Amino acid sequence: ASSAAFAEGELRQRYARGCAAAGVPAVSRRDFEDALLTLENAGLVQLEAAAAKAKARRRASKSPAAGKSPAAGAERRLRLLLPPQDVQRALKDVPGCARLAAAM
Repeated sequence: ASSAAFAEGELRQRYARGCAAAGVPAVSRRDFEDALLTLENAGLVQLEAAAAKAKARRRASKSPAAGKSPAAGAERRLRLLLPPQDVQRALKDVPGCARLAAAM
């Protein structure tokens, strides 16, 4: 079985578009992060950080990283450990996560 993977930024855009299309407000960045952690803790997804690449880029540019959000330099990938429909089914009653799962 192939596992789907999404770049975090792509997933966030899909999520925002889905919320806009449904006429519901998108959650805050913090709520989005909480939903990602809920997914990961439930064993439904795996977050694959690209931190090593980001660190190398920062060193190469020699620019201070102050003021940047943690996600600014590291584009994480979200790998589903189950088929998308199973993830959606598992999250349909979890506050803040159902709309995120629908974006997958």
